[in-house]
Amino acid sequence: RRPDAYLTRKVVGVDNKAWMEKKAPGIDFFVLGNEPFWHLEIEKDKQISFLLIDNEKPTLFPYVAATPQNGQWVYTAQTDTAKLQMVITRQFCSDGMSDNWYEYKVEVNFNGTVYMGCGVQLTDLLE
Repeated sequence: RRPDAYLTRKVVGVDNKAWMEKKAPGIDFFVLGNEPFWHLEIEKDKQISFLLIDNEKPTLFPYVAATPQNGQWVYTAQTDTAKLQMVITRQFCSDGMSDNWYEYKVEVNFNGTVYMGCGVQLTDLLE
């Protein structure tokens, strides 16, 4: 066995069919986390959507552009009842539940609670 054999099967999140289907309706960036399960979607110039599995509906924030900071992207958004800060780092990330690898590590602070997850860029949002 070659020492690099473990690299022969690498599934990068952006190749995942389910995420390609998200790109179709205009999702630019998708984040997935677990314990508890949650996900976040960014639609440029429209909205940022954050959904905790226990909630029936996502919390919607007006879209704000990221602020580049120390090689990361920082989003800060709020509504009358909710606040979200997200830091995106270009770093390989595993969701811990599948063979999928993501290109971005994501930390979300939603109303004072921190959630860790992995993100996939579906367009050139962060370029």
